[in-house]
Amino acid sequence: MLKVILKAIAICHWSLVSSHWSVVSSHWSLLQFSEINIILAFNTVLMILLEELKVYRLAMEIGELIFNITVKWDLFNKKSLGDQFLRAADSIALNIAEGYGRYHYKENKNFCWYARGSLFETKTANQKAFDRKLITAEEYNNLLNKLKECHLLLNGYINSIGK
Repeated sequence: MLKVILKAIAICHWSLVSSHWSVVSSHWSLLQFSEINIILAFNTVLMILLEELKVYRLAMEIGELIFNITVKWDLFNKKSLGDQFLRAADSIALNIAEGYGRYHYKENKNFCWYARGSLFETKTANQKAFDRKLITAEEYNNLLNKLKECHLLLNGYINSIGK
């Protein structure tokens, strides 16, 4: 069983956050890393639930943060930069989810690359919003740090797909 756990950690190295585990059932098992669930069948990792991926949860959080910021902007800024900023941020999590739902791992990787492109677009919109004084330095730095973390997690997730 330890071999399976180590294999699961190697496959999802950027997505796992803890080392506590427990096994439920026999042939179909649910391996739990505190908050992380991995479905096993005959000691083979089948999947990690989408909602358990740290990169997905962080991407969702980024989208909500940006929504809460842009919803307060005046109509002109909301329609120009705000709409693009929010669509780019939401696209990170949406592309991760769409790739996750695809049958083949190559399609999953492809959608994760789209998500990475959206992440860079979101970084640029964050910079533009700061330069135009639409967000504070604290909001800018908070978002930038979350985007950097998401970027690292997404690269790790992409590298783990198909292995």
